[in-house]
Amino acid sequence: MTQSQKLLLRLGNDGNELTEMEMEDLLDSAKNIILSRRFPLSAWPMDENGETYVEARYKDLQVRIAVELFSKRGAEGETTHNEGTVQRTYDSAGVSLALLKEIVPMAVLPS
Repeated sequence: MTQSQKLLLRLGNDGNELTEMEMEDLLDSAKNIILSRRFPLSAWPMDENGETYVEARYKDLQVRIAVELFSKRGAEGETTHNEGTVQRTYDSAGVSLALLKEIVPMAVLPS
């Protein structure tokens, strides 16, 4: 199953409104968030085609971050929102700290 298929599966009916390009953008943003947190002091890993990639252990996290980014569309950076019984507060502008904590930073020392 591809990352796009997993994203659609997790979004359920909400995913019907997404285009392929929007799905790829969400997954790419999630990948960049993971890579910037995983490799804060070194170059990101690249495959044989020169494309950056997410390590296998972070593939599921990539989809979960993409789902969170999708759910915050239109409310990016929201810190407080109250409307009737609905109350929203985001502890970070993009991705929740709970998800970010799953990424283990790695630094490569120069040789």
